[in-house]
Amino acid sequence: MLTPAWIQAGGAILAVGVTVWLALLTRNYVRLTGRLVEEQRRTRESAVEEQRLGRESAARTADARVSLNAFAMRKALADWIRGSRHVGWGAETLTRVQRAVAFGESLLPRLEQGLVDASIASPGAAARLRTAYAHWQRAVMQFESYLEQYHRATEAPPHGVDAVTHAGLMMSGTTLLTDGVESFHACYLALEPVVESALLAEARSRNALPATEG
Repeated sequence: MLTPAWIQAGGAILAVGVTVWLALLTRNYVRLTGRLVEEQRRTRESAVEEQRLGRESAARTADARVSLNAFAMRKALADWIRGSRHVGWGAETLTRVQRAVAFGESLLPRLEQGLVDASIASPGAAARLRTAYAHWQRAVMQFESYLEQYHRATEAPPHGVDAVTHAGLMMSGTTLLTDGVESFHACYLALEPVVESALLAEARSRNALPATEG
């Protein structure tokens, strides 16, 4: 049986309508998907930018802490070095060496905090702080070595000789002590590039730090 023409026409029109509807639906879906993809991209970019800004802010804060901390350590080292070179090691050597060790130990918290901050601030600052730490460590070890040798000398003095007198004679040389001072000075110099130039300029203008000779 042949399908009436009007039914065929109606079916064709319906098919065209469905096709148009599907095309519109597909276009709207593509647009919606595109907007969602764009929004996700912008969200990711925003998150990345926020992380970048956060890292930069943390680095600037850490860099400022490193500079101030290094400045304070350099000031303490400068005062100690100046006093040590002025007095020398001729009198009350044992007491002064013990104080040198105590002074070195008092710098340790600042050095450790400086290493933490420098690791956030920049690789360059971290490298300089590690160098300063190595010089500090060597200085403390040199003074401690003197104390160990002194105490060993007091343990077995010759018969009839006072232990302290014997130790004083055995430890009359000051090479270890001079080297210890120079190691502290090397630590002082290693910290200089970490300090902001404005702080260094102000310190020099006030003669607050000794010249960085040698």
